Amino acid sequence: MLDNYDIYDRQRLTLHCLITLQSPLSHIGEVAGNVSNLKTAKLLDLEGNPRNVFVYSGNALRNGMLRRRGTAAALEALGLQVNPDVHHTLFAGGRIDGSTANDMELDKRIRQLMPWLSVLGTAKPAGVFGSRNAQMVHGRLAVGSAYLVCYESAELIYREFPGILPADVLPRLGEYLEFKSRLVSDPFTPPDQEAVDAYRQAKADHLPYLRKALRLWTEHLTIDQSTRRDSTHDPALRRFLPGEQPEGQLSLVGEVPKAKKDKDKSDQMIASDRLIMAGSRLYSRWDLHTTQVETGWIVDALLQFAASPYLGGKSNRGNGLVQMEFWFQRGEDRGKFLSLATGQPSLSPTAKHAHNAYQDYLSVYQEFLAQAQESTELRGLLNG
Repeated sequence: MLDNYDIYDRQRLTLHCLITLQSPLSHIGEVAGNVSNLKTAKLLDLEGNPRNVFVYSGNALRNGMLRRRGTAAALEALGLQVNPDVHHTLFAGGRIDGSTANDMELDKRIRQLMPWLSVLGTAKPAGVFGSRNAQMVHGRLAVGSAYLVCYESAELIYREFPGILPADVLPRLGEYLEFKSRLVSDPFTPPDQEAVDAYRQAKADHLPYLRKALRLWTEHLTIDQSTRRDSTHDPALRRFLPGEQPEGQLSLVGEVPKAKKDKDKSDQMIASDRLIMAGSRLYSRWDLHTTQVETGWIVDALLQFAASPYLGGKSNRGNGLVQMEFWFQRGEDRGKFLSLATGQPSLSPTAKHAHNAYQDYLSVYQEFLAQAQESTELRGLLNG
């Protein structure tokens, strides 16, 4: 029944993703003592200077939004369980643990029976999916890191998706970049003095305004400082410690450790977290080379994410609540793809069509599983 699914009928599609923070966002790059610093990447700013800027990594978007949620939803819909090695291959990207092969028939079966894995790719270990050798399964989706919309990233975003920049900066930014482009309009010859002078004047006219209107990325920072008290120093809680409990209260501990006898060391600490403030926006580009079913699985995974749209760490404190909007681009065909907010997802006709194709695929798959429960080929592929 699944033989009618053509895994070679693929189209290229670009999705432009705008992330608006509804609460501060944490995405840790490194920790120094009790201070958590944000992840940054270097890029060239409007003047061509290398600058750091906050990024939310594409890998975190792929795994946090798609791989875990989308794969779990697919397995649940199909009522499937898998062994630990397959579980790791599906949910964690797998591993290469031996000599690799290029089994095209296995690759075809994987893409036919697991479109989520076809989209994301994985490193298939030896012995998984009934194949002795390890093998790379190449994904059909490239998820770009999400760059903070700010002064440092302005040129990158203007050349990719200018409409998300503040409307009042676009004329100045466009004019400045036009003069900048003229310097390399003919790379076979040095720019003439007139072009150089015009560029210098454009810098003087526009950059001070752009720097103020767009803001440096560090101006989007906020700091969350928290204190964790030592529970053993809380008078209201000391009664639960050995030697402090009221008469008749059962003690579940033995002898107090020697270190605690010798020195009453405090576990109290202060932690400081750098966050990107609420209201800030990030931009990420996604490039797909997918079947309609695979595109529909991506839509389904995004809908799963919309049920609890939190990115980054420290969501237990309410950090990372986001609203997301996607626009699609396929040649000259372009428009709104979908919007994600808590309990309020909105699909365009293009996204609905793809999602319906995936839902139809799942219905056929469920019938296929009911008829193929004793299939040794299916069991070998899905369980080892």
